[in-house]
Amino acid sequence: MNRNRLIKLTDTSKTRNIVIMTTIFGVNMIEKFSPDFIRNTPIFIYIIATVLWTLVILMLICLPRPKFRGKIRTVSFLLWMSFLCSVIYLLVMMICGVAFGFGKSPFDHSLLGIVINLFKIFSFLIAIELARAQLINNSDRKTSLGYYAFIAIFITILSLDPDTLANLETNLDIVKFIGVDLLAELCNSFFATYLAYIGGPLLSILYLGMQEGFYWLSPVLPNLNWIAQAFIGILLPIFSMMLFQFSYKREAMVSKVRDQKAENPFGWIVVTTMSILIIWFAIGVFPVRPYVILTGSMEPVIYAGDVVLVQRNDTEDLKVGDIIQFSSGNDYIFHRIIGIVEEHGKILYQTKGDNNSAEDSELVEAGNIKGRMIDVIPKIGYPALFFRNSDNTKYQF
Repeated sequence: MNRNRLIKLTDTSKTRNIVIMTTIFGVNMIEKFSPDFIRNTPIFIYIIATVLWTLVILMLICLPRPKFRGKIRTVSFLLWMSFLCSVIYLLVMMICGVAFGFGKSPFDHSLLGIVINLFKIFSFLIAIELARAQLINNSDRKTSLGYYAFIAIFITILSLDPDTLANLETNLDIVKFIGVDLLAELCNSFFATYLAYIGGPLLSILYLGMQEGFYWLSPVLPNLNWIAQAFIGILLPIFSMMLFQFSYKREAMVSKVRDQKAENPFGWIVVTTMSILIIWFAIGVFPVRPYVILTGSMEPVIYAGDVVLVQRNDTEDLKVGDIIQFSSGNDYIFHRIIGIVEEHGKILYQTKGDNNSAEDSELVEAGNIKGRMIDVIPKIGYPALFFRNSDNTKYQF
């Protein structure tokens, strides 16, 4: 009898999950794929869509409340940790705003606009997080990683904007979409699924709600380029999940896995943070960017295998003696300014490699100058010399 009862409960949970997924998927399809003359009207955007998601919330509230997998005595601690992870996210965004600058928010910040936007955003957010908690905690006690990933991916798909997908034209558009819209959303969804699994929907609503509140309520937003958005969106949820999991294990005193102490994640966080900074530095997120020197025309100041640091877009107040980076066709060239002339009202620069016998044959226009060299790091670029023949980008000196 107990066995039959277990099978019945398991089948009920599966049926309930199918109904939940079908419902939120259907409402999402109605909201995003209704005809344009309906979908783009204020009544549909702010009233009909909000009412639909509110009905979903009421349906989910009426379902049996699933039991989350964390320790009940740690609930208050889990809430504080969710709050802390959101605060870390917001602090990082503000720090990046200081580094990259801020832009004015495009959203309506009148009282009526704020109220309408909050109802619209949080009706969707609460409905999705209630559904997430039901889906992840209605499963068998030993939730498989595959099912966990399936829930995170399913909810990520619901968040994607079909208009953005339809407007992907170039390879760069696709790369931006993958980094900013897909992978970043997926990482956030994985962490939110973990929060709902450990502590129920309140944790994921708190974590995501603070982010959404900042995005919709702040009068200014960080003006980040897409590379910075992608790295922050991908790596911050990973950091938060590591920190959250470690702290939860410490709080719940669960350190019996393989009879080893819980591994301290802070070392990994430091290493990963340094790795991120190095990657950002290398791909040019920061104003200073490194370049490997492949030839010796600037010897003895710069040798092949050295790395030069270039202050990008630093083209004001250039003077004779500065070493600059400039483009000539598809090539990047590092030479020293040996003269400044004016022709037809335009400032032109005469350049020469220190180890060359003659100056460059063409004068350099200001628009072709990419930056000014500020320092040299000797010899650390030697590994790049091995790939010189296969590098499509030519560096001339």
